[in-house]
Amino acid sequence: MFENHGFMAVINDDITGTVLGIGMLLGGVLNGLLGAVLSSIFFAGDAQVLAIMVVFGFLIGLFLCAQIMEVLESGITTLFVSFVMDPHALERQSPFLYSEFKTRYGASCQGLF
Repeated sequence: MFENHGFMAVINDDITGTVLGIGMLLGGVLNGLLGAVLSSIFFAGDAQVLAIMVVFGFLIGLFLCAQIMEVLESGITTLFVSFVMDPHALERQSPFLYSEFKTRYGASCQGLF
């Protein structure tokens, strides 16, 4: 589909997977830090509880952020596919977004416009 429409530039520029992956890791780390803080408040001096709280906090934060990031990635993918399949529908629904796509990818996607 993308190769037929000359749309490989969009795929090459799509770094959302990396950005969302970093966001998932950040969510896990922040939740692990929250587990460490709570562990130090409620279980002061117990290193085993601290380690368990940090690990489980990280895993819970990572999995919760992964669920949210999957929804975002699906929306971004849907936008790209919709733009390739029917760019004029995007022009009717969101002229500003269409102009941004056309400005950024106009040279590599001349068959679409």
